[in-house]
Amino acid sequence: MLDAHLLSCLVFLPLCGALLCLSFPRGPPTGVRGLALAVSLLDLGLALLAWARFDLDSTAMQLSERLAWVPAWGIHYSVGVDGIALALVVLAALVAPLAILGTFASITDRVREHMVCILLLQTALLGALVATDLFLFYVFWEA
Repeated sequence: MLDAHLLSCLVFLPLCGALLCLSFPRGPPTGVRGLALAVSLLDLGLALLAWARFDLDSTAMQLSERLAWVPAWGIHYSVGVDGIALALVVLAALVAPLAILGTFASITDRVREHMVCILLLQTALLGALVATDLFLFYVFWEA
């Protein structure tokens, strides 16, 4: 399953992590930072796996997925990467854990909400980078 849906897992893993972070109680940050960091590091691992599976000799879109979303309007859930997009995906996946680590000491109030926002931002950014359908790109861009 991971081979066929690697980009989807890469995009939606931070969203699942954000939903898990919301299950933590408000108040003192009891483990929410660690969970957010673990999710972002796992996402970085998926990005590096995508990099390893990428064929540098090909100029076509790779790791592509396509599913009819709203077929009456020609809207599809369509994702894929080329060389430039994949480099940006790996960079975005690298920056997320660094951003989370950078806030460990400075963010002391509303930590749970901050971690949720970082993970949601990572989902939106990765989705915009891998979207190959204009409507899907617009949804992720506006997120």
